[in-house]
Amino acid sequence: MNALHEVTFSPLGVFLRLAAMLLVLGQVTLLMLILRQRRSGGVVLCAVLHLVLGMAFLTLLLDGAYRLEYLPYARAYLPPVEALVRLPWLFTAGWELVDGALLGLAGAGAYRYARRHPTAQSIKEAVDQLPTGLCVSDPGGNVLLSNRTMNQWNLLLTGGTLSNAALLRRAVRERGQVQEGKRLVRLPDGRALQFAEETLALDGNEYLQLSAEDVTEQYRVTKALEEENARLRELQYRLKAFRVRETELLMRQERLSARTTVHNELGGALLTGKYLLEHPESAEPEPLHRMLRQLDRWLLAETDDPEPRGDALDSALALAEGIGVRVELSGPAPEEARLRALLAQAVMECASNTVKHAAGDRLRVSLDERGFTITNNGKAPEREIVPTGGLRSLQLTEERMGGVMKLQSLPRFQLSVEI
Repeated sequence: MNALHEVTFSPLGVFLRLAAMLLVLGQVTLLMLILRQRRSGGVVLCAVLHLVLGMAFLTLLLDGAYRLEYLPYARAYLPPVEALVRLPWLFTAGWELVDGALLGLAGAGAYRYARRHPTAQSIKEAVDQLPTGLCVSDPGGNVLLSNRTMNQWNLLLTGGTLSNAALLRRAVRERGQVQEGKRLVRLPDGRALQFAEETLALDGNEYLQLSAEDVTEQYRVTKALEEENARLRELQYRLKAFRVRETELLMRQERLSARTTVHNELGGALLTGKYLLEHPESAEPEPLHRMLRQLDRWLLAETDDPEPRGDALDSALALAEGIGVRVELSGPAPEEARLRALLAQAVMECASNTVKHAAGDRLRVSLDERGFTITNNGKAPEREIVPTGGLRSLQLTEERMGGVMKLQSLPRFQLSVEI
């Protein structure tokens, strides 16, 4: 079998030297991986010895090839090199095969260790793959951990890189809408993000965690449901108002029918009485007396039970009660007709808005000599109220009377009218 120096410059010799170089690169990579994994001292020592042997073997191969080509006269001065090049080339190939097998086993062990023992780098890579944005910082705002998703959203919110978590939290608080302890932020591209803040305690230190998730689809569905609920409340309000009006109209129709009957009977009795008075020769005293007594009873009944008549304020209170809103009046009610009409208009509008928008069932009206104030027990408005529709009509009516109407949205709804 040919010695190594006989095949040094053949393709086989070149391949053996190239394989030795690749083995050394693999050993360097393995040692760096083991050091990053912070393995025990014994494992690190074995990797170092493996690398030293691989580099020594590669050095002998390269030195032997160099001396055979350029310094053949000096080969006798390096016994290890001369001994290696005189061995059969199969010995070198076998050594490299054993070295490659050992490198493969060590690499497989390092891979299994990485799977079972995550490192800081592997954790960072895993966090970067999360669809949820994550940022952990100290109380001063110094970012300790953030993933790729949060960095992208921070760029859209602040226009810069995520280097200070305090700037991101300030942007979220300024642009976010509070919802169940979290903040909903609308991005310029139309997406909706929900941010949550949490305090983490670790080893006696406190850290701030800011997380965010994309809730665009949920926000779209929620808005659609809110709009549908608003339409349903509007329809419910109209149905309740219609039932109140319907009952009132039926009662008036029944009273009108009864009055028509009574008036017809009275008309007949009056005609009969007139005839008997004009023709006394055909009148009998007893039937005439009975007819007059019956006529008196009808007239007295009409006087004792007149049709109840109320003004606009009474109708407004009745309609509010009909749609499920209880009105509590405190203070002296105005006696002037135009002020009572103005109060009635305000009660009607606030009652309907309480049912449609605030999901409430009670109005509180505080009256004094300067005007009145109306509040409800419903939920607070989501945004500042701008007078439109009925509120705008009420404002114009009040201004024509020389007064001022004020609207308060937060922390709760309040309508104040000063005359």
